[in-house]
Amino acid sequence: MAHAPPEVPPRATSAVCSPAVTHAELRTLVAAYAAGTLEGSAAEAVRVHLASGCTACLGDLYARPVGLPRAATRRRIPLRVLVVAAGLALAAAAAWTVVDARRRTAAARSEAAVLTARLAAAERERAALAAELAARTDAVESLRAELARRAAAAAAGAEERAGLAARLAAAEAKVAALARSVRRRDRVVRRLLAERAAADDVRALAASPDLHLLALAPVPPYREPRGHVLWRPGGDTVACFAFALPPLPPGSGYTLRLAADGRPATAQRLVPGPDGAAVLVVHLDGAAGGRLEVEVVREPTGDALLAGRLDS
Repeated sequence: MAHAPPEVPPRATSAVCSPAVTHAELRTLVAAYAAGTLEGSAAEAVRVHLASGCTACLGDLYARPVGLPRAATRRRIPLRVLVVAAGLALAAAAAWTVVDARRRTAAARSEAAVLTARLAAAERERAALAAELAARTDAVESLRAELARRAAAAAAGAEERAGLAARLAAAEAKVAALARSVRRRDRVVRRLLAERAAADDVRALAASPDLHLLALAPVPPYREPRGHVLWRPGGDTVACFAFALPPLPPGSGYTLRLAADGRPATAQRLVPGPDGAAVLVVHLDGAAGGRLEVEVVREPTGDALLAGRLDS
C-alpha cells in the first residue's frame, strides 16, 4: 500500500525545537544525519531544526565529514520531500555562511586592533633605541677626538691612553649591540606591518557583498586536514585558511598553489602553527574572473593534502 508523503512543518524564524524533542536530543542526532544514516521523522526533525538557524548544531554539522555511503532505501522517497529537504539544506548552509563570515569579520577587526597597538609599541621602542644609538655614536666620536688630541699632544702617559682605548672599545661594543637591537626591532616592525596588511585584506574580503567561500577537501589518503578559501570574483586577493595540517619532519614544508582562469599556478610557502593551522593572503598577478583552483602540497614529495575548485 502506498504511503502518504510526510507533512513538512513550516520553517521556524529562530532556533527552536519541537515540543516533543529537546535541543540536547537533536544534538545527538547530528552525527547520524551528517553520515546519511538517519531517516524518517528523526531526519525531518533535524532538518527543520537546522533550517531554524541554530548556530551550534550548524557548526557541529559542518565540522563533520558528510556524504558517507548510505544503505539502499526500501522505499522511494516522495519528490516533494526531496525538494523541501534540499531547500532546507541550502537555507541552513546560507545561514551558516553569513554567521561564519560575520564572526570572521569581527575576529579580523579585533586582530587588526591588536596588531596596530603592538606596531605602535614597537615603533616607540625603536625610536628610543635609535635615539640612544645616536647619543652613543656622539659619545664615541667625542672619545675618538679626545684620544687623537691626547696622542697628538703626547702629554698623557701610556696608562691614560690605554684607558681611553679601553673606553673607546667598550663604547664601540655598546654601539654595535645597540645597532643589532635596532635591526631586530626593524624586523619586528616589518613583520607586524605584514600581519596588519594581511588582517586588513581578510577584513576587506569578509565585508565584500559578493564574497565566495571555497571549501578545501582532504585528498586521500589524508582525512584530517580541512580548509577554506575566501575569494571575490574579479578581485586579485585570495585568503586561504588550513587546519589540522600534520607536523612535518625537518627539511619538509607546505606550499599553497593557486591557479586562476587557467593561468599558470603560483606557489607560495604555507607555514602552519603548532596547532597545524595556517593563514595565507595571496595577491594574484592580475584579477581572477570566474575560476579558481587551490591546492595545499607537501614538499619535497609533491603530494597534495587539500584541494578545491570554484567556478563562479
